[in-house]
Amino acid sequence: GPIDLAFVDGLNTQYQQNFEDLLPLMRSGGTIVFDNVLWRGQVVGAGGDAQTRHLRELNDALANDPRVTTTFLSLGDGLALATVNRTLGK
Repeated sequence: GPIDLAFVDGLNTQYQQNFEDLLPLMRSGGTIVFDNVLWRGQVVGAGGDAQTRHLRELNDALANDPRVTTTFLSLGDGLALATVNRTLGK
């Protein structure tokens, strides 16, 4: 059946692909949690290494994606909670 909760923690450069792979598997109202999205504060501002740039792009994409409602938490190195909008989930 559809997934209620997914936790993504791995290669930051693959987070966006993880999101696209998981999204069709999620139930309506399910949540995908991404770890380390604040990356020691390095995602604020310009520049940074490849991981920092990918996390910045992920954060922007999640914040502007109409398929999910995203909440960012400043716990530890940051968490993003992307909840699937009811009209799109299974």
